[in-house]
Amino acid sequence: EMDDGTVQTIVTDESWQVTQGPYLYDCIRNGIVYNPGRLPAGWDQAGFRGAGWQKAGLRPAPKGKLRADRGLPIRVTREFAPVKIDTKGDGKWLLDGGRNIAGWARLRVKGKAGGKVTLRYRELLRRDGSLDPRNRGHIKSGPLQTDIFWLTGGEQTLEPRFVYHGFRYVEVSGDIEPPKLTDMTVRVVGTD
Repeated sequence: EMDDGTVQTIVTDESWQVTQGPYLYDCIRNGIVYNPGRLPAGWDQAGFRGAGWQKAGLRPAPKGKLRADRGLPIRVTREFAPVKIDTKGDGKWLLDGGRNIAGWARLRVKGKAGGKVTLRYRELLRRDGSLDPRNRGHIKSGPLQTDIFWLTGGEQTLEPRFVYHGFRYVEVSGDIEPPKLTDMTVRVVGTD
């Protein structure tokens, strides 16, 4: 509805185009698998025509009354640097956030295009210093608190969306330059 009283309707129909996006997996507590290379240049600009994209299929409209979500949003409430980083060898590093939180890690990395980085989050370590796989609790299947990112090349910042983890420790692995403490930020979240 415009200020002058006119109404413009934007309809999703079979003229829309669809394709698999960059999120290959996404579960609010398990984690994400994200490949930004699946986003073709200009996909979000007017006039884009996706070569090889499919036409959207028509489905019956949902029943009921459309209304705004009543759930409270999850927001970042604090940020801090990790307290320690240990090199584990074989392209693995263990970052210690210093305390157990709900949230995620934001990590700045340098690596080659097409490379992959895995962040595995855990609350506890075993006696040998490796991640403790227990504490599955609410996670019934799939990877346990794991975010996987494909790299676009050079320096980039990795940060999951649509998820949060319970953790103190983050194991970072992949074909990247060794991370420093200043490359990681622990982001604490909570609902409003």
